[in-house]
Amino acid sequence: MKEISNVAKIVQPSPIRKMFNLADGMEDVVSFTVGEPDFNTPAHVVDAAVEALRTGTIREVRPSSVWYESRKEFGPDQVGTELPVHKNTGFELLQGPAQFEGEILGGCIDSMYEMFSGWRHADMPDVCKTYSLFPDLDDWRGKILLLESCEEYMPPETYKKALETLKDTGVFDVVSGVLVGKPMDEVYAAEYKKLLAGVIANKELPIVCNLNIGHALPRCILPFGVHARVDAGEQVIRFG
Repeated sequence: MKEISNVAKIVQPSPIRKMFNLADGMEDVVSFTVGEPDFNTPAHVVDAAVEALRTGTIREVRPSSVWYESRKEFGPDQVGTELPVHKNTGFELLQGPAQFEGEILGGCIDSMYEMFSGWRHADMPDVCKTYSLFPDLDDWRGKILLLESCEEYMPPETYKKALETLKDTGVFDVVSGVLVGKPMDEVYAAEYKKLLAGVIANKELPIVCNLNIGHALPRCILPFGVHARVDAGEQVIRFG
């Protein structure tokens, strides 16, 4: 019999999971929780998923040719309604060399900022510090930092604080480059890019923006723990 830690024993059941279970017991419920039921998955995402299933790895990621606006209405009348689509401009080299490499590590900047600020949950910084949830500086050394933002459209002033918080950890001094996901609906995209360059304040550190990763649609798959080689000029990230 497997033992359960004392910490895990006191974790309360997720209200979201309770809602899922309730919906599972009802008829004619359309779930919008994973993907879009009326949204054809882009070919490059399908190809990456099939490749990962067949080979156990992903060889490369390239930009999507399009991006989609997020859904604003969720009523029954929205079923079958396609999302507005726009031409995508590909990877954008904000500064630094176009080629860099390392394993990718990072995630949602909103959640990373929460680890230090407690702007949602006051006890979060203490919890993260107690259990060392944020990687040590040595863990970041030589890595590629991935940053993407969520559906809350983090205001530029908060985004600046989040970047300054990351800078205080020393992360920007040891990573080999930064990958930045496209903001949802491209909200604050220009402001974010200006802040990235200004706060990091190291023109030699490569920053590549406008990746189809994170919360914006469509979303590619970026493996962690695998050596990645970024080539913004060739518009590709290769793995392995």
